[in-house]
Amino acid sequence: MTTVYRRKWVIHINGLTREKVNGSNAPVPVQPSKCVITKLKLDGDRASILARKGGKAGAGGKGKFSEAEVAAMEAVE
Repeated sequence: MTTVYRRKWVIHINGLTREKVNGSNAPVPVQPSKCVITKLKLDGDRASILARKGGKAGAGGKGKFSEAEVAAMEAVE
């Protein structure tokens, strides 16, 4: 991911560009609802925030993917 444009509720992904009429490249906006998080960077601060909020990341709750399902999705690509 390159940037998150919070005002327009879109994200820009590396390598996903379109060529404009004048020949320059412009990033293509992608709706976050169309994306799946496959790998989450957890440093100490982020892990502590999740622990404090009772983060049950990866607990198999509603709408969550297990590690096996993510691995299967990556294998298909």
